Amino acid sequence: MRRLIFLILVLQALLTTYVVVRDLTGLPSIPLFTIISTALAFSFALLHAGMNLGWRRAALFIAITVTVALTYGKYRSGNWVNLRPLPLYGSSRYDVS
Repeated sequence: MRRLIFLILVLQALLTTYVVVRDLTGLPSIPLFTIISTALAFSFALLHAGMNLGWRRAALFIAITVTVALTYGKYRSGNWVNLRPLPLYGSSRYDVS
């Protein structure tokens, strides 16, 4: 299990390195890398938490994290009960004004 976690971490580091080099040199963007990077990061977090916290606590942690993230994203977009987005980070593509 530790080897799998290490492999996932190395693959994630390689993809992150590619993104940094791509931004600095102007290499073409590969949209599939975003999906792969997200899946690797999630897999690493889940396996690492499962080994260190136990699977039940890891599942609870992931559930709370996803719930908070989706709730905040829905609130921030301004589409939830007609609330205006918080001006925390300036303008964003979610602004409805």
